[in-house]
Amino acid sequence: MSIDAFTRALGRAVQLARAEISSAPSDGRAAWARISKSTIEPVQVALRQIDEIATQDGKCVSTPGSSGLFDLDSSAIHLVYNAIFYGVENVSASLIDIFRSKRIRTATIYSLAGLSVHHDIEIEENISLIPGGNAPNVENSQRVFSPQNTEGHVFSFAPSSALRIRREVELDFYQRSEGGEDFIGIGEAPEVKKIPAILAAISLASGAVPEQRETYHVILDVGWPGMLSNGLGGSRGFPKNIPFDQPIAEDDLRSIYDLIVKNGNVDISLAIAKLNSARCKDGFADKVIDYGTLLEILLMHNSGNSGEITEKLALRAAWLLGSDVESRNEVYDMTKNMYRMRSSAVHNGTIEKELNKIGNSDDHHSVFSRYDSLCRQVAVSILERGGWPNDWKVLVLGG
Repeated sequence: MSIDAFTRALGRAVQLARAEISSAPSDGRAAWARISKSTIEPVQVALRQIDEIATQDGKCVSTPGSSGLFDLDSSAIHLVYNAIFYGVENVSASLIDIFRSKRIRTATIYSLAGLSVHHDIEIEENISLIPGGNAPNVENSQRVFSPQNTEGHVFSFAPSSALRIRREVELDFYQRSEGGEDFIGIGEAPEVKKIPAILAAISLASGAVPEQRETYHVILDVGWPGMLSNGLGGSRGFPKNIPFDQPIAEDDLRSIYDLIVKNGNVDISLAIAKLNSARCKDGFADKVIDYGTLLEILLMHNSGNSGEITEKLALRAAWLLGSDVESRNEVYDMTKNMYRMRSSAVHNGTIEKELNKIGNSDDHHSVFSRYDSLCRQVAVSILERGGWPNDWKVLVLGG
């Protein structure tokens, strides 16, 4: 039987399946389970007449996140169901391409809560930050990014964006050894190791605390004769009280990510953790303790003498960030005020007096937003320099 004959058989099955799905009573069964055996059988017969496919029947095969036996009879129902949504010609052509090339295109979706993304942002080849609505439209994406996905998330909002890692996988159909139990799985994509750097770049390019939630794998080739997506995994057990849907600066994200990758030996991970921790705190006193600690991590690095910390932090931040006397003076004053507030929180247990000097509640939020920006700029400046100064004294003397 030719490929054209298979396509015709698939087309007839799709017509019958649509009618069966729409006319079957709503009894809790999944849509595909309402398709009758008689509708599927001609597709099964047609599949067995295609040599490239028939020779793989009963063999083992693995895809990202899944391993099992390839079964022609089970494959037929998946193909019919896929063709209802993606078109008969598309599914047929994709199926043949898969078995001739022995390759499939896949994506792994790492859902993220806490930031707002309105279009796909390519971070590097095969890695993008995407809105949840642009995730592959399969059952899992509908569940993960639905506003109703709040059950079990303590602070009651669903993820709204995701990291998408694409890769092409070579298929290996193999016979299982007699009595064998283990399948040959497919390991993680090498790009997965870059996720910590991406999350750090997101924190430095926004006010977000990117929190990874559910993860799932998707096969992008609609002719794959199996499930296009497996179950969910990788959900954080104890979500934090993170800021909601923070905007992100696209150009900053890419440039900061490149700096983090380029300067892999410059470890600012603890500083990033303190930045994220501050953003998750409700009280200003808690926030300023984390911001102050962050500046100590970044600006007291390799400082043998820890005396006069406030002055050292202010001078070093000023010379790192300021471009002239006026801007250096502004950074100097802001750093000093912030660290004094941090000292009051640590030693007195309150910063009420300092907050009263600032003004009302709106003023407090504005000042702390500037503190957050200051901390981010210091971290990025150190990355731009390729690390910490060998001698802080040379920096503050204008060297």
